[in-house]
Amino acid sequence: MSDRLTRKQRSILMAGVRTKHTGPELKVRSIAHGASYRFSLHRKDLPGRPDIVFPRYKSVVYVHACFWHQHKGCSKSVLPATRKDFWTAKLSRNVSRDAENMRSLRRAGWRVLVIWEYQTRDRDLVARKLSASCSDPCPSAKLRLDRVNAGLARQSNRDCVPSRILKRNQFSDSFLSYLFRTPRCLTRTHQDSMQYTK
Repeated sequence: MSDRLTRKQRSILMAGVRTKHTGPELKVRSIAHGASYRFSLHRKDLPGRPDIVFPRYKSVVYVHACFWHQHKGCSKSVLPATRKDFWTAKLSRNVSRDAENMRSLRRAGWRVLVIWEYQTRDRDLVARKLSASCSDPCPSAKLRLDRVNAGLARQSNRDCVPSRILKRNQFSDSFLSYLFRTPRCLTRTHQDSMQYTK
């Protein structure tokens, strides 16, 4: 079966296919922003440059088109009738690259969420997926949070001394001893009289 478009027309059509800021991706970003999640886009330092990155939760989101990433069982992932060898090789490379990128991210401690193009039509489904992926801090963030909480508990036991005073680099020992000296109201005569009354 021959292509119904000329080579030039097909080239123009393929050049118009976006890799970033696609319609489905914009929908997911809109839902995430509406849920007050803060994120960055297409980070170059992460494998595969994920579409959306939630650094606070150490979670990434890929918004995949069903055809280009070959969503199994989807009607949109059917191979074209022309140049089957070319398309099979190209799309299988996409799938294997996706799998490798996700493995690398998981090994580095990131949570990976894939949202397929057809799923973006259901805003509630996308919101639930984002909520599940970003509900709790990742294990490493949880550990940091536990350490912070432990530090706050130790600090609260220090006789109501403000935390800013306890910074060693900010105040000298002489200043701290000055702060915690005997109050002026308890002069020597007052102390003596208190001892006699006992």
